[in-house]
Amino acid sequence: MSKNIVIKCASSDENYNAHFDYALVRVTRELLDTIAARRKLFIAAHEQDCDLDRMIFLDRGPEYLAECDLELWAEKQEGPVVHEVELLTGCETEWIEAPDSLDPAKMHEEPDRERDFYTECDRMHVCETCMWWCCSPKYGRIDISTEAVEYADLEELLAEAPAEAQATP
Repeated sequence: MSKNIVIKCASSDENYNAHFDYALVRVTRELLDTIAARRKLFIAAHEQDCDLDRMIFLDRGPEYLAECDLELWAEKQEGPVVHEVELLTGCETEWIEAPDSLDPAKMHEEPDRERDFYTECDRMHVCETCMWWCCSPKYGRIDISTEAVEYADLEELLAEAPAEAQATP
């Protein structure tokens, strides 16, 4: 079982973000287990050194989207997802749950897609209460960071996953 979330991004340069407006993360049990293990490492290290602010792990980051690509996808949808995207683009929330139909692999095939995103130095930041991702756009001189996501929110997304996994043959 997995769920998608779309998270707002910010740039280290307030005037330029290379169209890295949002990150699409597929939250799986495996991802949550990795995050939990990394959080446990952080807590153990923090007990030894209370000045430790966060731990940074180099690994694969999320898929990135331009705002126009997210809006193009939302125009083709019906129902509450359109309202959720409006809340996200309207600065009323930092992240939303997104349906499986928001698939980056399919978005790359869209003829109106703004662009593909290439990143370097993908990083996962883990601290005591939350986590977030950072990257550097290829050939760019900026850093992109997602908004922080609380661990409880990630766990809540997959709270019903075991029941659904058992229901499927």
